[in-house]
Amino acid sequence: WDTTPNKQARNVLAAHAFDVKKAGKAIKQDTALAEPEYAFRDVEIRDALWETMTEMSLFAQKHFGFTFEDNAENRKKLTAAFQTMTPETVQVIRCVGSGGPGGQDGWRDLFFNKEKRKALVCGIIGKVFVQQVYQHSFFGGSIVEETELLRLQKQHQDEDVTGFHRHAEYAKFIANALHHTQDSFSSITLPAGFDSHVKAIVDSLMTHLDPIMSLRPVPANLRPIRQELYSLASQAGILSLLMRLDPHTVYYFTPLFKEDRYDHQSMEAFNDKEMREANPRTRESWPAHYTAAEISRAKGDEALTFIVIHDGVTAYRVGGWETSDSTPWDVVHGKGMQDKGIRSRVLTQGWAYLRWGRSMSSHGGRGKTDSALHGLQWKEPGYVGFDEVDGVSREKKKVTGKGK
Repeated sequence: WDTTPNKQARNVLAAHAFDVKKAGKAIKQDTALAEPEYAFRDVEIRDALWETMTEMSLFAQKHFGFTFEDNAENRKKLTAAFQTMTPETVQVIRCVGSGGPGGQDGWRDLFFNKEKRKALVCGIIGKVFVQQVYQHSFFGGSIVEETELLRLQKQHQDEDVTGFHRHAEYAKFIANALHHTQDSFSSITLPAGFDSHVKAIVDSLMTHLDPIMSLRPVPANLRPIRQELYSLASQAGILSLLMRLDPHTVYYFTPLFKEDRYDHQSMEAFNDKEMREANPRTRESWPAHYTAAEISRAKGDEALTFIVIHDGVTAYRVGGWETSDSTPWDVVHGKGMQDKGIRSRVLTQGWAYLRWGRSMSSHGGRGKTDSALHGLQWKEPGYVGFDEVDGVSREKKKVTGKGK
């Protein structure tokens, strides 16, 4: 139980014919724990998210960890790649990445620098998964089922301020649509539109990643890339459904923002080792071209989010502590705990690529325009948007349809 808890739990579940209640009691007896069921479920959701994030990182390393040096020829190649980007791709990259105070070259470095490029790829995938998979009301559901969820939303919109009652009604409807029983999580039937929805996500990701793949020294074999993305999107889709099936828990994706101060309690660094080694307050050696004045300036830098990769996840539930007999469909609170407000439990931290520097808001907002604050990191004209880089389309995304 200390080294492979998930494997042990699945073995116990299988030994009890996938009866969650019986398996849960057996696990509690084996581990001498009196935890409510949601505590174990939180671990499963957390580990599933971690596994998906790990596979994203491995995917980026495998297919985007190539060398692409900053030279005149490759700059032309990069500009050509920018010109093939759709407005949607430009928008995604602008949302997850930053050029910092480095002008246009700050953005170009996201593609020349191998580690930044891998983080950017993970950020693109993470952005699509959070917005289009995890936060989807019913991943793989039909138009009819989506319409019914909207009807339920309107029907119950005035019944509670927090939305937990509506959430439970959604879960009840989705459970019925997936032929899901309250006692066995093994009885989920994927919705009829699941495969087509996954393929649509893969198509979207391929559109976003294709310009970056074009920078490879050797053309990529797209078949294995599509297959790996399909596997990733399928895992994310199933996880989305599992979270929606819980009537008692609202899983909230806590947003991260680029160029924000790093908070070790709520964030995890993609480039943790690099950041530790470059810590201006502890490092013992500096690049040869750093003057004494630049070293003095750099010692005032702070850790900032540079590429937002994946939002953190927090689970919210109504009421206080629950007993070990409590289940999502039959909540049993401890004595006097039913009306104890709303509880939260952080399942995963946000994930970001970091840099040492000064934020735009530093020194009363001078960080946006004062080149002296940034030292050698500054390149004219300083902070620019991705759509201001040469070759990147400035065309605005066309939005059509009622309510879009």
